[in-house]
Amino acid sequence: MGQTRLWKSAARTLSATPGRIPASAPASRGHRLAPAPGGVGIPDQAYNRRSSSGSLLPGLFTCGGCWSRPHVLEDGGRATESVPAAVPTFADRVASLSRRLQDAEGDREETYRELERAVQDEDGRLPSAVLSRVIAAASRDVREAQGVTEDVRAAASDLLVALARCHFDSVMCELQSHLRVLGGISEDFVFVTLGKLASSYALRCVPFIGMTLFTLRAMLSRVGSSRTLRAVCSVLEQWPKAANSYLSRWEKCPIPRVGEAQFCSSVYPLFCHVVGSWLDCEEEEVKQAVLGAMAAMMGLLLHEEEHRERVWEQLPWLLGQYQQVQDTSWVTKGLRYFLEILGEVKIPVPKAKVQAIGTAVHSQLSDETKQHSGEHRSELRSCVLLLARVSLEDTVTFLGSQLGSKSEAARVVSLDLLRALVRPAERQPQPPRRQVARAVLRFTKELLGCSVQSCSAWELVAHVFARFSQASGRLAEGNLSEAEAQEEADLQALCLDILHSLDVSIKGMSKLLWPRLLQYVVPAQYTGTLVPLSRCLRELAERRESAEGEDGEEEPDAAAARDQARLPTPQALLARLLVSRALGKGSRGLKATGEVGAEPLREPGPAASGQEGACESESEPPLPRRDPAAVVAAAPHAGGGCGIAALRLLQALSTEIHGAVGMVWAVKIPFLLEHLAERSKSSLDSAEWEHLLLKFLRTSLETIESQAWTMAFSFELNQQAGSYCRLSREQAFLYKAVGVSLAACQHVPYVRGEIRKYLFQTNYLEASEREAMISVVAGSAESHFPLALEVVHEFGATMEERPVSGAFRRLKEYHQGKRAGTHTALVLAYGRMALCAPREQLLARVESDVVGPILRHYRASCQVLGFTFSTKSPRRPGAVVAPVCRALGLGSAPHRSFGPWRCEEPVIGAAVFLSAGTQDVQLKLALVRSVAEVSRAMQGAGGSQRAELCCKRELLSVLLGFVRAEPRDCLASPVRQEAFLAVGHLSKLKPSLSREESRDLLDQCLQSVMPLPALEPAEEEGVTAAGALHLRALHAQTMGALGELVTALLEEDLTSSWLVEMLHVLEYWLSSAREWERERALQACAQLLGAYEERFELTGENSFGLFGSTVGLLAPFVCDSLATSRQRAGACLGHLLRIQGKALETTAEEDEVQSLCQRLRAPDAEALLQASSRLSKIVCKYIPPAQAADFVSAALDGMLSARAACAQGAGEWLLAFLETCGGQLLMQVRGTPFPGLRPPRLSRCRAPRAPAAQCQSCSSPGDTDPPGSHPPDGSRGRGP
Repeated sequence: MGQTRLWKSAARTLSATPGRIPASAPASRGHRLAPAPGGVGIPDQAYNRRSSSGSLLPGLFTCGGCWSRPHVLEDGGRATESVPAAVPTFADRVASLSRRLQDAEGDREETYRELERAVQDEDGRLPSAVLSRVIAAASRDVREAQGVTEDVRAAASDLLVALARCHFDSVMCELQSHLRVLGGISEDFVFVTLGKLASSYALRCVPFIGMTLFTLRAMLSRVGSSRTLRAVCSVLEQWPKAANSYLSRWEKCPIPRVGEAQFCSSVYPLFCHVVGSWLDCEEEEVKQAVLGAMAAMMGLLLHEEEHRERVWEQLPWLLGQYQQVQDTSWVTKGLRYFLEILGEVKIPVPKAKVQAIGTAVHSQLSDETKQHSGEHRSELRSCVLLLARVSLEDTVTFLGSQLGSKSEAARVVSLDLLRALVRPAERQPQPPRRQVARAVLRFTKELLGCSVQSCSAWELVAHVFARFSQASGRLAEGNLSEAEAQEEADLQALCLDILHSLDVSIKGMSKLLWPRLLQYVVPAQYTGTLVPLSRCLRELAERRESAEGEDGEEEPDAAAARDQARLPTPQALLARLLVSRALGKGSRGLKATGEVGAEPLREPGPAASGQEGACESESEPPLPRRDPAAVVAAAPHAGGGCGIAALRLLQALSTEIHGAVGMVWAVKIPFLLEHLAERSKSSLDSAEWEHLLLKFLRTSLETIESQAWTMAFSFELNQQAGSYCRLSREQAFLYKAVGVSLAACQHVPYVRGEIRKYLFQTNYLEASEREAMISVVAGSAESHFPLALEVVHEFGATMEERPVSGAFRRLKEYHQGKRAGTHTALVLAYGRMALCAPREQLLARVESDVVGPILRHYRASCQVLGFTFSTKSPRRPGAVVAPVCRALGLGSAPHRSFGPWRCEEPVIGAAVFLSAGTQDVQLKLALVRSVAEVSRAMQGAGGSQRAELCCKRELLSVLLGFVRAEPRDCLASPVRQEAFLAVGHLSKLKPSLSREESRDLLDQCLQSVMPLPALEPAEEEGVTAAGALHLRALHAQTMGALGELVTALLEEDLTSSWLVEMLHVLEYWLSSAREWERERALQACAQLLGAYEERFELTGENSFGLFGSTVGLLAPFVCDSLATSRQRAGACLGHLLRIQGKALETTAEEDEVQSLCQRLRAPDAEALLQASSRLSKIVCKYIPPAQAADFVSAALDGMLSARAACAQGAGEWLLAFLETCGGQLLMQVRGTPFPGLRPPRLSRCRAPRAPAAQCQSCSSPGDTDPPGSHPPDGSRGRGP
């Protein structure tokens, strides 16, 4: 009942459509309705209206239901209709032609053809009366066996097929009514017309498949003539094909879903009858018809597993028809259709069946006695490709076996088919490309593993390299899915496996393969093959060396291989092997050439943390994140030891590169390999390894002593560097190698020209080109320091003398970053040159020719049009800068924005107060790093005596200004950490700082980093996961830099009194009410005490008089509310214990103390109290009696803390001390009145006062403390 209502609803929907006959109307004259249960008829094309639920009624697939006969008018079908005088319409023309048929006027075949053309040219529907007359006439002629010619019947059949385009149901119902269930068999052309309908309207026939095949099944036993058999076979061929078409795209079909089982249950009885009765027919045309029907039914039955075994049983008959029929193209068409359906079904095919199909098709292609047409041969090749889609491995195995055939034609056909599998034509069916490649590679491996007698087989090696390069290129594109990327990686692994198993020991192969394999060393896309390639070439080199004394005629193949191969130059080999890379998953390092590359070296910039002040450089677009690849100069252990293989190959090719390096490399390369063997991938210092490689290169170039060779090598390095992605590790190393080659070159004009080329031709808006210029200029300064300074000074002078066409153009140029990029690059170049310069030359010119230009370029970069750019806003606002920005096309003046023109109160007066955003950060970083590099260079140049830098205080002032200018509410850039490192290096130069200056310097640095917000709340304010990770890394690096600064300041005055003063500065932050500030202060204390512990022997002190007071100060923090603070406090106590152990020449209980420090992270209060109690008992044992009062006084101060946990901890420590050392303290109290015993304590020292600059920028008037850092009791630090 539910399905009946569904059909009625569909009929009502169609009745509202213009031009459609209402479903509720009775079946009028000539209008046929498809039968449905309940007496509801479905008009034409009702299948196009797909219901939201339900399915076709099972009755559509049976022969049940009543069929109405055509209604004939009493006057014999003549309709008297008035024809208007207007232009005849489509219906009028059809009606006129139909009357000619009824009156038997003219040629009936021609009339049918005219009707067919009229129907095909129009899309409109015919009136029911006209349609009824046309269908009745055509149906009568189709069924008339006598008196009607074959041409007329064929024309009538074609007309019915044409009418079905718009009146499918009417035509189908007419034909169905003539399928006689009882009493004989239908006329031949009824079957022919049904076959044509299924061929032309496959999906529209689907609802009628069941009833048609059921009716046909009852007639098969009465088929007598071959003519009728061929007509029935046309139905048996086309209607299963219609079902297959529906099953392949049923999701896009509007009719309800019909299962495979329904179709197969209708076809299987017919299939069994054909197999049992019609396979042994003798007539050629009948064989062709049966063959087509069998192929179609076999393809449909593949969808059901229960029928597949029967299908495989009939496959030999289908293949055997190649020997039975005269026109074998019919067999090929049927086989191709069967293979197409087999590929769609995607079922496993027995290996024997693949062998049988391959043998049949291959024999047809290789049989020279059969003259197949070009179209037929193309069909046969398509069968092989379709077979490869179904079972690729077995197909390739079969073709490989045919290569050993005695027939030359068979071998040629096999090679041709293998080539077609690798590179299928556009119009041929293409098997999965990666599966084909994998199968061909496995076949190649088997072929190369055989005892090959012909040198031509080694051409397959080139295919292996090409396939590896293609897979690398697709991985480098980065647009593959995870599964596709894994397939490409598997192909690469298979290529490497083939190359690893390559046997080069066959006689004659050394001369043949040497030039062929050598040409794969330099191209970067083959770098992943360097390990097996190195092995093959080293073996070949040994064979060539052992065969040098043998005389023999060179083989023609070897001579041809040497002539055809494009051998790399010695310079190209050396450059390539020094920078060889291994495969990195998903990484890209070459310019759109399909090769894999390295992780880019990003220029430091603001943190992408999502906080205010974090911004990206507009001149450098963000690069995608990539996995690091292996570079010999950076990661030689990666990629299966690609760097190690490159070094070994370099040693084997020493005679090919230059004869002079053999002896040197015999010593140097084993040293490098030993260096790698002693270090794992994680323990290898990449910077140290890169330095060793560059030093090896410098030694090699000096050994060669050929200026022409060195200049050619420099040119080759430039060429190879251009093929890599910008900012990649390979490119960076190559430019450093260019600098080394210029340093080794003694041809001064050439060196000058190269330095000028890099200075004047660099695009300073590109970070990669700036870095290249710096590396080349700095490297050349190692031997040509005066020359490099001269050329750089010349370039800087041309910048100042450059004519400017207008003020606004110059300001706009600054906005675009061109001037800032140039000055920044020069600032960095001077610092890098100082690092590479000879010591004596550096000290003689550092003040005037290095530091002076650095400051000059920095100041010049901060000026535009004579106005100075400042990062602060003035106290008195002036004219707004918006008109200037609009005049420059920069938009309106931004206010408190993230962009490169960020400003708070933009005004124009005596100065333009703007912030340069990212350019400002990059400039600061450049100056800071350059100062650090100059300081490091001077420390190394000074030897045992400290070098002197007269402008030291000026540089310190600039660096501290950077530190003070950093925002206190976010960590947006690495300026702080870089400034801390630079200050540390600079402080080691003369003139030395006084204690007050050092104390103030430390105080300012602490006030810059301690008040920063906690990381956890910052990460919750809309920051991405990557931004949060970057922020954490930046914070850790900043605190590490602070530790290095603390260590450097301690080394300036390695005494306990200076240690006390540094602890005084930190004590202010230990009393902060904010737990993250206390944690950072404890971390700094741990770094300070750790540095003092390492250098305690250098102090010359026999005792550590600060042990008691320092323990009393830090011990309460083992009970702090923050777990990391408790661990920091435990680390401080560990350092103090070890210092005391060194002073007392005893061994502290380090293992137990370390274990207790780990337990301080416990969240359980009871466990924490136990760990603290045990730690207190251990530490208190080492407090000398003379320092007992200092400890007690400091502990009592800790008990006064408003933080309950710390106060309780101080009390616990005081009780533990009294239990452990109470007797000693009692003796001391009896000997000296206790109230008077109040020596100076660490906690009683004056807290540091914030400098005036800090007060102006961060505090309100009269407030001298950093905001939020007040102790909990409201005091500003405890005074004496």
